[in-house]
Amino acid sequence: MRSLRKSAALIAATGLAGGVVAACPGVASATQANQAWAGTQNSNGIWNYLGNTSGGGGFRGQIRNFHAGSGMCLSVPDSAFNPPFGVPSGAQVELDGCQNDANHADTSQDWIQSDNGDGSWSYSILLTSDLVQDECLDSLAGHHYDGSPVEVWPCNGDSAQKWTIGPGGELQSVDAPGFCADATNWGTTNGTPIQLWRCT
Repeated sequence: MRSLRKSAALIAATGLAGGVVAACPGVASATQANQAWAGTQNSNGIWNYLGNTSGGGGFRGQIRNFHAGSGMCLSVPDSAFNPPFGVPSGAQVELDGCQNDANHADTSQDWIQSDNGDGSWSYSILLTSDLVQDECLDSLAGHHYDGSPVEVWPCNGDSAQKWTIGPGGELQSVDAPGFCADATNWGTTNGTPIQLWRCT
C-alpha cells in the first residue's frame, strides 16, 4: 500500500507515468550551497551543524538552507499542515520563511533529529496530537534520480527516512546514495520545493 501511495504521489508531483522519467524540474549548480543545511538549537540560539549532538539530547529545531540564507527554513507547507490533526502523508516539503521559533512555536518547522546508531539520522516533524503518528523526512524509497520529491511519511525506520550529513551540511539520502536534499532551481522564496538531486 505504501508503495502504491508513494507512486501516486510521485506521478502527481513529477509527471512520471509508465516508467518514463519526465523532464527534471531543476538544474543543480556545481557548488553545494542549495544542498547545504544547518540547524539552530531553539533552547539557546546556538548555531549547530546537523549531526551535532553536543550538550545532550541531539538536535531539535529549524533546519535552514545556506543558499537561501538564514531566513529560509525546511518546512511542511501551510496548505498541508493542519495541527492537531497532523500532516497528510506524501506532502512535499519546501522552503518557507523561518518563523519565530521561541519555545518551538512553529510546529511546521520543528524538526527532531534522531541518531539511528548506524551513522545516519532521521528527522521527524513534531505533531501536536498523540493520536497521529509522527511524520519523517522521506526520499521516496526506490526512486533514485534527479528531481524526485522529498516528502514527509509516517516514521517507520526504513532507509528512505535515513540521511547522512555531508562535509558541507548536505542531507544525503541513504536509500538513494549520491543524492541530496536540494532546493529546486536554486530557489530562495517561499514555496520552493525540495527535491533529490545528485550531490554536487
